[in-house]
Amino acid sequence: MLAPGIVRAQAVFPNRPIRIVVPVSPGGGVDTFARLIAAKVKTQRDVQFFVENRTGGNSTIGGLDVQRASPDGYTVLSHASTHNVARLVMRNVPYDPVADFTPIALAGSARPIPEGATLAGEIAFHLSNL
Repeated sequence: MLAPGIVRAQAVFPNRPIRIVVPVSPGGGVDTFARLIAAKVKTQRDVQFFVENRTGGNSTIGGLDVQRASPDGYTVLSHASTHNVARLVMRNVPYDPVADFTPIALAGSARPIPEGATLAGEIAFHLSNL
């Protein structure tokens, strides 16, 4: 996840819901993962999140929305690698995907599924590596 600019320390944080901008359509992997994280943090820390899908422009619409947000920690971007490579595949990206954002967490990663793997084996692998 990324936050715009530098997040400044505040006396009581958070004192209102945090917006997670997902730059892809609802129902996909990035959206589902953002919603799972929001639900888990809510139960563990009693912090309110809401997920907002801002699609279009090869994910740059959502990225631009977060880049323009106040750097107060109340707007974060949940994205896949498309955000980082935007300048490599697009002519006019409206922001610098590295310089204009501050990483705050690596929320997940994926590994290639080995040839011959079974669903039961993959589930066991992931449960043993939580």
